[in-house]
Amino acid sequence: MLTNILLGIGLSMDCVAVTLSLHVADQRKKSLIHFVLPVAFAVAHTIQPIIGWGLGTGLRQIISQYDHWISFILLFFLGARMVHSSLTQKKLTDAEVLRYTSPKSLLLLVFATSIDSVLVGMTFAFLDQPVLMASLIIGVTTLFMSLTADIIGDHIGQLFKNSKHGIFGGLVLMGIGTKILIEHLFF
Repeated sequence: MLTNILLGIGLSMDCVAVTLSLHVADQRKKSLIHFVLPVAFAVAHTIQPIIGWGLGTGLRQIISQYDHWISFILLFFLGARMVHSSLTQKKLTDAEVLRYTSPKSLLLLVFATSIDSVLVGMTFAFLDQPVLMASLIIGVTTLFMSLTADIIGDHIGQLFKNSKHGIFGGLVLMGIGTKILIEHLFF
């Protein structure tokens, strides 16, 4: 269960960064986006691992000898990509942020921040792990993290707007991938 909570935290860091960024820039404090976006992130992060698990289950027989390496590579790559993105991201202008509040843009943001969850779901399939409870935990963790980011956005958003949230999330994913590899190679 702890691993799934940590996965949820790691996967939700992009959502937290997006939520904080939009909240800091969106001066419409009573805007529906401040509730809809975290819920949409949570729904996507609950469904996407199940989709990935379905895809990975079909491939499991073919690659079962290499599943721990695939899991390690996927999680490590995702984590490294999150760290890299966080280190190289630029601050959005107000006009760019407001463009992100259209329904089409929000849908793209939700999809973009949850696509990593598909790969995590594939990892569950490769390791023959149950996906439903893990997906629920990941989704609830994402909801909690995104709502928390939204709630505190008013109060400390200015402190975090230049922060690198993705570094923490990326390091968590890289650590989980390394843990999986070590467990399968040595234990």
